[in-house]
This record gives sequence, C-alpha cells and structure tokens, in this order.
Amino acid sequence: MKRKLYFTIKTPKIMKNAVIILLILTTMTSCVEVLFETPQPQDVKSLDSFPETMHGSYLTSNSDTLIIASDEIIDPGAENDSIMKISEDFVLKKYKGYYIISVKHETGMWEVAILEPKGKGAFRLFTFDGENEEKMARVKQFTTIETFLDEEGKPTKYQLNPSKKDFAKLLKADVFEEIGVFNQIE
Repeated sequence: MKRKLYFTIKTPKIMKNAVIILLILTTMTSCVEVLFETPQPQDVKSLDSFPETMHGSYLTSNSDTLIIASDEIIDPGAENDSIMKISEDFVLKKYKGYYIISVKHETGMWEVAILEPKGKGAFRLFTFDGENEEKMARVKQFTTIETFLDEEGKPTKYQLNPSKKDFAKLLKADVFEEIGVFNQIE
C-alpha cells in the first residue's frame, strides 16, 4: 500500500499529490508513518537555499523529473507545476555531507528525507520505511521511539526525537531506505 509522505514522492511517480508536496522527494511504500518531533538534525543551522551544485533538472530511472532551484523544488509533472519553497514548514540542513529535508506534517510533527550527493550532477534519496521491521529495530538501538499501534497491535506510526549525536548514528547505521537515484539532465 502506498503512503502519502509530505515530501511527496510516491512510488513510482514523483510528487503527484500537488496539494501536499511538502517534502520533496520521498516515496514510501509504507503505511506506517515515521515522524520526528523537530526538524532534523537538532541543533544544526537551517540553510536558506540549495547549493548551486544541486541546481538543475533531474531524471530518475522511471523518467520522473524534478527541478531544484535556489530555494525551491519544482515537480513539473504535477498539477500546476508543484513548487515547494524553503520555509518554516520546509527545512533544509546540511550535516555530515548529507542534505536533510524536514517537512512539517499535518500533525505538527516532521517527515525527513536525506539527499546524498553522488559526484557531479547526481544524488541519492533516502527516507524511513516504517514497515521495515528489521530497520526500525535497529533505529531503536540508537534513539527512543514511541510506537503507535492499531486495534490489532500493528504499528501505524513511529515518533522519534533523536539528539544530533543519535541522528549521526542513524546516518551510519543503514536504517534509511533508498528511494532512488536522481541524475542531472541540464
């Protein structure tokens, strides 16, 4: 089952839900949300723009396109060419060589995606897959998780609040799910 993430990439199409394009790039095949109490990582300064080296048009292996400009991400395939600007609800930070995007969820919590630059003109996109029980068990080794269950006792949402140090451990621990590789076309 596909889950709408507020970065809103849906598998296999990028950001087709123009109403909630909040986070750019995150596709989830999961129905189990993974939310953070604050933009991640904590105690790291927010950026006002994407670095010039990331500006341009990108294409995925499924032929989806995405445009990164100075302070916005544009999905030309979505209704009205969806645009998400860096703001208090769309936070960009750089940490340990990664660009971390935090998008405010309708609940006031935050969804997180990680962009990993891969040489000139490419990046990989990662996020959490709440249905991957093995990876979520590893997350619990590094930070406290509050788990919300349905009436059958199955997780419906995880809520995290890692410290900056714990977030660094998560980045190293292979707990994020790769969504795809984006290659620059201009």
